[in-house]
Amino acid sequence: MRVINNDEREADVSRLTCLDQLALALDCVSDAVCIFDENGLLRYVNPTFTRLYACASSDLLDQHISRVTPYSADEDSFLSSSIFARLDLEQFWSGEWAGRRKDASLFFTSADIRAILWRETRHWLCVQRSTPSPQWREEERLTIATEAAELGIWEWDVPANTFVYSTRARIICGLPLTGEVTYADVKAATHPDDFPRTSAQATRALDPLLRDRTPFEYRIVKPDGSVRWVRARGHAVFTEDNGIPHPVRYIGMIEDITERMSARLAADEGARQVQLALEAARMAIWSADLVNGTLKPSKEFNQLLGFDVDAVPTLADVETRYAPGALEAMHDRWSRAVERCASSFEADFNIQSGGDERWLHVRCEIAYASGRTPERAFGVVMDITDKRRAADALRESDARFHEAADSAPAPVWMTNKAGKVEFSNQAMADFAGMDRDAAIGDTWLSLIHPDDLPAVIEARNDAWDAGYLPYSFEARFRRADGAWRWLEVNSRPRRDADGRFKGYAGLAVDRTDARNAFATLSESEERFRLLADSAPVMIWMSDEQGACLYLNAALRHFWKVETEDLLNFDWRRTMHPDDEARITAEVARATMSARPFTVEGRYLSADGSYRIVQTRGEPRFSKSGDFLGMIGVNVDITEVVEAQERQRLLLDELNHRVKNTLAVVQSIGKQTFKPDSHPVTARDVFDARLRALAGAHTLLTQSNWDNTCLHHLVDMAVLVCADARSRVYVSGPDVALTPKQALSLALALHELCTNAVKHGALSNDRGRVVLEWRQNEKQLELAWREQDGPEVEPPRRKNFGSRLLERIVPQDVRGRASLHFDNVGVRYELALPLEGAV
Repeated sequence: MRVINNDEREADVSRLTCLDQLALALDCVSDAVCIFDENGLLRYVNPTFTRLYACASSDLLDQHISRVTPYSADEDSFLSSSIFARLDLEQFWSGEWAGRRKDASLFFTSADIRAILWRETRHWLCVQRSTPSPQWREEERLTIATEAAELGIWEWDVPANTFVYSTRARIICGLPLTGEVTYADVKAATHPDDFPRTSAQATRALDPLLRDRTPFEYRIVKPDGSVRWVRARGHAVFTEDNGIPHPVRYIGMIEDITERMSARLAADEGARQVQLALEAARMAIWSADLVNGTLKPSKEFNQLLGFDVDAVPTLADVETRYAPGALEAMHDRWSRAVERCASSFEADFNIQSGGDERWLHVRCEIAYASGRTPERAFGVVMDITDKRRAADALRESDARFHEAADSAPAPVWMTNKAGKVEFSNQAMADFAGMDRDAAIGDTWLSLIHPDDLPAVIEARNDAWDAGYLPYSFEARFRRADGAWRWLEVNSRPRRDADGRFKGYAGLAVDRTDARNAFATLSESEERFRLLADSAPVMIWMSDEQGACLYLNAALRHFWKVETEDLLNFDWRRTMHPDDEARITAEVARATMSARPFTVEGRYLSADGSYRIVQTRGEPRFSKSGDFLGMIGVNVDITEVVEAQERQRLLLDELNHRVKNTLAVVQSIGKQTFKPDSHPVTARDVFDARLRALAGAHTLLTQSNWDNTCLHHLVDMAVLVCADARSRVYVSGPDVALTPKQALSLALALHELCTNAVKHGALSNDRGRVVLEWRQNEKQLELAWREQDGPEVEPPRRKNFGSRLLERIVPQDVRGRASLHFDNVGVRYELALPLEGAV
């Protein structure tokens, strides 16, 4: 508990007295005065303020100042942010705004706002005076707000496709300060990677169904090539034409947020880098209270020590994880570090977790209290198990190498960092005809043929200069009997557990007999390659493991593989993902059992397309019957397969279309030719309906029986209106209809147009029809309204047309419909689900 002394008590009384005196003074002011905090909450109002707003002080205190303004939420947020931005910058704001009394009546005031220190924190003192004749114009408010917040204003006249940019907006976007701003200027100023997104945002804003106002961020490319980040927000203004809304203006504001965006990106990048570094090093962070024995571990720390991710273990809990003997060793090292007041501590120790032994490395900083007592420690711990195991394995491998090399039949040696031999096996001594000790040093250079020695030394020096890389060469060496033998020499660098270079280990293999045989084989293979490369089919050869050995010219061209890249080429990477498992398994089975195989699949060709290839493979055997691999041919059968598939699909589609068409014709005939219908009239009606059906079929045929545009279907249907087509007003977005929906809507529209011409709004000279539709993500809603035609009388009985519109069409398209015979004209509404909607 803190005791307040007399001086502090007198200071508090003095401060409260000052506050009371300020309130008393403001209570006597004739202007309306309020004090609000930086969150906009009212903390004081004087009597004039309560009279002006016709509210009690209890209704106002601790309320947001927006409560006494008439603005919408968006306007209030905009004005508040603009005014506070000016206040933060200059500590002062002066202007006009509107007020709202408790009875909802409006009035206008001029206001002055200044920063004051109120209750030891910054507040805002606002003095208001009522203005009898306010000049409250939107342009002035926007000018004040945008200047304070350094915002630019822009406006797009959508019908004229012209733009107006304020001076600040031009500066932000890098546009000329004078002259006309065109659409091309706006597009050129927008970063090309961001323009599709900003264009999509404008489309959503101008859509009367969406009217999106979401702020969006994008990049501006200025004339000097510099890139700036900006944030824009705006809204579209619409007007209505015959009840249909159209965008006329798109207005908004823009601000430069480059510094904020750079800071945000830098912070995100820094966090990612730290996390990646911790993950790459398998490192965990921790801190400990050494006095109380408590620990604050990271999740990675708990994982390394075998605790639950969200656990909070103590130091005693951690000690239970030590392997036998490790805890005592750590205590000993820690005690010695504390005795000398070491500021840091570092050690390796092993733990046992889940029956597995792991090695960890800990490093920490130590904070001491008075009396040289360690108080806190904080640091990192990382898993070094793999590193220690690698070091142990390297030492064991080195020992095994010496043992194996000494018993190997081929010459084996090791050099030091200077390149001098420090170990040679017995086979090397036997080849050179000297003691093993005599082979130490540079003696091996004297065994190389003089014509081959310069190339050997050059290969070794290049490997050294490049950082002690592996290197290989073939050269002639003099054997003990004086014969020159071709040896293939492979040298690999030796490194210690820390990766430091220690020298080379080498192995020599006698290739003399193989080179002689290879010369003979090369001639035979050259004849084979000439024959295979001239063949019109794709020929390949693999080894006993299935790896590619040879591709003829046709197959190299198909896969675009250079001859020098054959050894690194993997034909499996060209398979289609859906075929890879099947083809790989079939080829593997055939290779393991050395049997012929035939398989078909899709392969990626050099032109970037997948081709269907039939592969046939035959096993190859040596003279002794050993399996050597496969040889085979690939045949591109893409055109054949596609032709067969097209033929099958055409037959299926033809059967389906014929059945559907016959069913529709049968239904039309059944509903048209009734026993009480006049033969000639029924025939004419039947013919007209068949023509409507035929027209829809024509549209579907033109689109290959794919989705059909509703606009095209409507254009075809209103042809029956003849000269009255100009009195049919059509509006709606582009909508794709399935073949089934197109056929049903064609019949429905034909029925509506025919009835309108014969009996409805198009039967006189002044009637008109409005056909409009709209769509959302789930359905299409279509409405037919007739106006200014003859007075409508509902039919006494429902004929085929009514049943078609009310029952047959909605049932066919899985929708719902309603038909109304209003006095002003027929009204028909149809709603149907869009393709893919649930």
